[in-house]
Amino acid sequence: MRAAISAESGNSPPVTYLRHAEYRVWLNANDGTALFRADATFCPRGTSAGFDWASSSPST
Repeated sequence: MRAAISAESGNSPPVTYLRHAEYRVWLNANDGTALFRADATFCPRGTSAGFDWASSSPST
């Protein structure tokens, strides 16, 4: 099982999350969509250089 994280801002309201979209990282409020959930979920992955994080959705 792979661990995954979502990064929530410490400011409220509104609560915002780091989100991967358009090849950038954004700080957005949750809009309740499946695409947002995928964009705001990051999974660890092994690389030839060691370790990094990847969004669970393809970059759009």
